[in-house]
This record gives sequence, structure tokens and C-alpha cells, in this order.
Amino acid sequence: MIRRVGRAGRASHAGRVRTGATAGLLAVAALLAGCIAIPESGSVQTQPIPAEGDEEVLLPVPNGPSPGDSPTDIVRGFLLAGKGPQASYQVAREFLTDSFRSEWSPGAGTLVSAGALSPVEEATGQVSVDVAVTAELDASGHYTAEASGTSHRLEFTLEQDSRGEWRISNAPDGTVVTPAAFDLIFDPYPLYFFDPDYRYLVPDLRWFLLSRNVANRIVSELIAGGSELLSSGALVSAFPSGAALGGSPSVSEGRAVVPLDATVAAQSGTDQWRMLQQLTASLVSLGDVSEVAVTVGGLPLAIPDLGDPADRFLGVPPSAIGLSGGDFGVIGLDGVTPVDGIGTALDGTGAVAAAIGRDGASAAALTPAGVVRIADGRLDVLDARGGLAAPSLDPLGYTWTAPSDDASGLVALGSDGVAHAVRNELAGDVVALRVSRDGTRLLAALSAPDGPRLVIAGIERDADRAPTGLVAPVAIPVPSGQLIDAVWVDGLTIAVLTRDGEDALVTSITLGGAAQRLGVLDDAVQLSAGNGVDALRVRTSTGDVLRSTGDDWADTGFDASFLAVLD
Repeated sequence: MIRRVGRAGRASHAGRVRTGATAGLLAVAALLAGCIAIPESGSVQTQPIPAEGDEEVLLPVPNGPSPGDSPTDIVRGFLLAGKGPQASYQVAREFLTDSFRSEWSPGAGTLVSAGALSPVEEATGQVSVDVAVTAELDASGHYTAEASGTSHRLEFTLEQDSRGEWRISNAPDGTVVTPAAFDLIFDPYPLYFFDPDYRYLVPDLRWFLLSRNVANRIVSELIAGGSELLSSGALVSAFPSGAALGGSPSVSEGRAVVPLDATVAAQSGTDQWRMLQQLTASLVSLGDVSEVAVTVGGLPLAIPDLGDPADRFLGVPPSAIGLSGGDFGVIGLDGVTPVDGIGTALDGTGAVAAAIGRDGASAAALTPAGVVRIADGRLDVLDARGGLAAPSLDPLGYTWTAPSDDASGLVALGSDGVAHAVRNELAGDVVALRVSRDGTRLLAALSAPDGPRLVIAGIERDADRAPTGLVAPVAIPVPSGQLIDAVWVDGLTIAVLTRDGEDALVTSITLGGAAQRLGVLDDAVQLSAGNGVDALRVRTSTGDVLRSTGDDWADTGFDASFLAVLD
């Protein structure tokens, strides 16, 4: 990773996230490894690179060093050359000494900076640069946003060659690019791992440099893991320790062939089937892969088909569910239809919030009596503590609750009513607590003395799958204003409702990516998610229910006292 001296602050997304690599960009990637002529002097140019169809993508070609450049000129030019990955960063390496050229590792990480680069010569041959950073990419492809005002200090050592020209003899590994350059030369790819019960495939977003070898990078990082959620046990991988690629994956006519080493051949048929699921889900993001085959030692590996793969789409009922006119159920223009398994059990209870389980036939609700659980038409009080926040219901049947004024009092209650304290470091009032639909992560929206906070943390469970603690917490940037609500949209996206003055703002945030504003509303007090961003709903203070159209909001024509969260 890039070395630095001093850093401040964290967390604010920059740039935009694309949903995956397009076929056109893959054509660009096929040419990045050396098919572009790189001028040794002259002004900054762009080189047209043919893509599929009639389109062309312009990839900037940076300038190399010029005779007589000062040490600060050399450092500035070297940093600017980080936007040119052609031929393994050939231009950037021209700024380095012969001995250091092969040591420098551009793939160790990337800093994203929109600020000016102003190198300072601290002493003869010693140059430093303070870089204003908006985001950082690590060697595994994880994107982390930085707070406004974050600065990283980079230090360089230079020496003169036999011609008297300054060249860099020691520099931080990695590159520095602008947001626009980052968006041009990197693309996002979700890698898929399992929940510990192998029921769901869970995405972990990575950003990789456009390259004809991007399939190789996807598979290599998938095998390596490289995720805190994996090391903490919140996620698992079917790939055994020591597994490795046995060659370069190839993609042709929608079929990817992945050569793996003999370690994979020694695994059980069940484990091989799970590995194939991870490979297929991850390589589909290339855009032209619909089938994956595995070879070992050049021969096809016969992997048994063990039935339906794990769920990675995590669909929920498409209709709005909630309380309207005193009745709980599916809300439509013709009234309310009771939900199977829940029936009318919540009618007349004074419920003010509810969550629907993955089975679509159970619920947890907040009532004046406390948090209750409804299944098979029966209502049971699970948590009678006063002042509770709205509950969440995970796919293993645990109901999550906490006092609204103390997030650290988080507990998970089994269907048997037994409360399991969940070890955590949450602090502040609870705005929303939402377990992800795959049951591996908790989204906590908090109001703390130092301001609003969004936290995503992995869920640690014991051998009986009861929650025991939160692990690997990550702070997510909070859009401006007061936090009102937050929900999961899918395995990779959350939606956040904030209020800034009289305006309510809905923002979708891709975990490990960027944020997108989904429109400003005059009045909104609750969010409810469906299948994708376009299925988001909001409820106003007067009960009107609006539905997202992508960049605007349309009135559904019905109202609700509250909308149930579809966990």
C-alpha cells in the first residue's frame, strides 16, 4: 500500500459507481498491455482505442520526463503518470532510476485526489507531497472513501544519473489519480462469498484496473479472500487454503474456463460445487459470461450438479406491506389483504413498526407492549423493555432489538424468547437497525453526540447460529443532514433518508463504492425497500406512500400508518 506520513479523517464517497464492466470496456482492456504507442515527449494526448461496435474509448497517455527537469518536476510528472497504466505503467517507470524501476509496485494501491499536486524539495534529493485524498483503493481492490480534508504525505528520494538527470530512487508503492482518471481506468466487480450456512451468496465489491487479464484478477482475489468479514467468520469461502490458479482463465462465446491447481481436485463434490457457484457469480460481472468450467492439469474437472445454487438475488415481496386504516397486510388501492402466517394478529395492537421475515409469513413488530413476534397467526411478546427501537428479523429467525436511546443494548431474541446479548461498540440513539437479507451484516443508523453515524458490521454467531457479536465494523459516509431512516436495498446497496432543513433526501449508497442521490422530497419520514433501487418507497408524515422511479417519486395512490421493512 502507499506509504504516507500522517493522515486525518475517514469516510466520504467520491465519484460514481458503475454496475460492472461493459463489453466495450473489455475491448479496451485487451489493449492496455502494450498495443498503444507511448510518446516520450510532447503534450498530454489521448489515444483512441477501438471498442466493440463503432465506439472508441479515449485513454490518456501521460508525458514522460523532459531533459533538465528539477526534482519537483520529476515527482509531479511521476504522480501524473499514474493515470497511464499502458504497458505496466511504462511512462511512470521512466521517472525512476534503473535499479528502482523494477522494484516499484503500482498495483499496491491507489489514492484518489482532486487536489493540486505541489511537490516540495525538503533537501537535496528529498521531495515530499501532501496529497488531498477523497478515496483510497487497497491492493485487494477495496475502495474506502475519506473525509473531506484528509491529507496523505508522500515522500520521495531522487538521485542524478550519468547524464545529470534527476530520477526517483525511492518512492511509495501505488499510484495517485484524479476521480475522472479513476473512473476511466478502474471498474467495479462484486466477488461472491457465502454466509456460514451456505444458503446465500454475499457480494464484496472490488475495483480492478481495466486489463485483458481482469478475469485472472477476479479469480485470484476470490481465491485469496482478502476480506475482514471472511477472517472474522461472518462470511466463508468454499476455496481451501492453498488453492491457486493453474493458469490464466479464458472467456469465449459466453463460457469462462478457469484452470485451478490440484488442491481443488482433492476437495469433496459439495465443496467443488460451492466453488463453482462462487466463480460463476463473480465472473458474470464481466458481462459476457453465462457458463463457467473448471480444469485441473489441463483436464476438465467433473463437478457434480447438486441442485439449486445459493441465493444471491435475495428477492422480497414486490407489494407494499404495512398498516393502513388499522389493518395490517398487503396495501393496495382496493384496501388491505392479510399476509399468510400473520393474518390479523397485528390489527388493533397499536403497532408502530414491523419487519417481515425472509419466509414472508412471519413478522416482528413494535407495539405498546414491546417487541412482539408473529408466526402461524400467533403473537408472542419477545422483549417487554420500554422505549425500544423498531425491530429487525433475520433469516435465521432471530429478532433484533435495542433501546432507542442506547444502541449498545442490542440483543437478538430467538423464536423461543431467549435473549442473546450481542457484543458491540455501537454508541448513540438508534435511528434504524437492519440485518441484511443474507443475515451476515447489520446496518446501524445512529444519532450520536458527535453527529449522525452509519455503520455496517459483520455478525458473529455461535455453533447454534445464535448471534454473539458484531465484527469488522465499517463507518459509511452520511449524506448531509439529519438521519431519518436507512434500509438494505440488496446485498451491496443501502438507501438512506436524511433531512436538511425542510428537504428530505433519499440517497443510495453502494458498499465499497459511491453514493447516488435519488431525489429531494418535501416531506418523508420513512423508507421501505423492495427489489432494487427503483422499488424503494417512502412514507410521508401524512401517510402518503410514494414509489421511486429512479430519479423521481410517484404517488402510489394509497396511504399507510407505517410500512413494514422487508427483511
